[in-house]
Amino acid sequence: MAIVASGASIDAAAWATDAQPTSPAVVQPSASCKGTNVEPGEATDPTSGRQYIAWEGCGGVAFASRAPGKGFSPPLVLPHSKAAGVVAWDPAIAVAPNGTVYVTFEVQTPTKSYPVIAASNNGGASFSQVVDDSAVPKGNWGDRPNLAIAADSKTIFLSWDYGPSAALVNNGIVCSPSGSCAFTTGDLNIVVQASTDGGKTFGARNPLTPASYPFSGSDIGPITVEPNGTIACVYQGYRTTNQTTGALAPGNVYFTSSANQGKTWSTPILVGASAGTMSLDEWWDEPSLSIDAGGNIYAAWDTQSGSTDVGWVAFSSDRGQSWSAPLQASSDNSNAPHIMNVIGLGPGSADVVWLSSSDPRGYALFARPLSVQSGWLAPQAVLSTTFGNAGISPGDTIGVARADSSRLAISWGGTTASSPSVSQISAGTFPN
Repeated sequence: MAIVASGASIDAAAWATDAQPTSPAVVQPSASCKGTNVEPGEATDPTSGRQYIAWEGCGGVAFASRAPGKGFSPPLVLPHSKAAGVVAWDPAIAVAPNGTVYVTFEVQTPTKSYPVIAASNNGGASFSQVVDDSAVPKGNWGDRPNLAIAADSKTIFLSWDYGPSAALVNNGIVCSPSGSCAFTTGDLNIVVQASTDGGKTFGARNPLTPASYPFSGSDIGPITVEPNGTIACVYQGYRTTNQTTGALAPGNVYFTSSANQGKTWSTPILVGASAGTMSLDEWWDEPSLSIDAGGNIYAAWDTQSGSTDVGWVAFSSDRGQSWSAPLQASSDNSNAPHIMNVIGLGPGSADVVWLSSSDPRGYALFARPLSVQSGWLAPQAVLSTTFGNAGISPGDTIGVARADSSRLAISWGGTTASSPSVSQISAGTFPN
């Protein structure tokens, strides 16, 4: 997840042309890992400037870090992510104000699925605290955990996709030959758990939409903590059309919040309805969520209709009670994934970043600066210097965080010139 920090306004001149920024120094921290490397999560420590990346690779979930101006550490395979009979995926990172690094990821064993939450108190050199959130019934379904940390550094919130029946989900899985998998059926729900002891224990699984549980049709719910302690969440909400089979219909983006540590949630608010819907075969993870230094909330996602796919962003200046009309971020509407992310910057400003194979040459990384007052400050810019093979999955996510007051740290998956047939994680810093 993105770490929110205040900073200078966007330098619009840096985005004025559809060109590569100066000296991005893109590297592959996953280069020593054999096999596929995808799905990065990224965060930075605003005090030390240290950059952290976790991804699916190295036979489990890998982690690497670097100090400002230094190279990445050798990848570390996180505890409990690499074991016989265990599959691990969907890492996410958060850094507490006291510098503690938390990484969560989902694991599946032969009998159940649940998040693991690992913590490091030494800048990611090791992870001595590892918690398996495994108190779930056998045969359940789980996916996409996310973390948010309160200002006290001890209160941590975990959101993840949970369903009592993996069988219902498995009956309707649709997998892309060049991507990941999506769900057309299932008892999809987002649950949130709270920890008040620095992630050592987590409380009950509280669903965002209890009235429709266990057939709420909700999944992928990134969360963040507002300055006043309220938890904000945007999520992908599909409509359940049959509660026997769990059949789903195309979905929309919704916003909800909790003022009591996730025990109960506000009535969900529909975001960007005029943009259209998300199809049932969308295999990448969206929406994304961020807050800028002025308290404006941003959501980014893409929608599909027929043979078109469009990336969007919307914002709220009243803590999620009302939302702007959706703004089209991508200049194209080609039939290609737009894997969207957004990061809030100084008051009223944000950068929207996405990975897409809309270019015939393959996957490229794009970005565009946004102002709440003025709208788009510049056309989209291409950040990557090479194109990833569109026939090889780059994974479901891209990682975006503040490197410092003037740069973003971005990581993404895909093939490279030195790895043309297997996805690697690329990481670089770019002017914001």
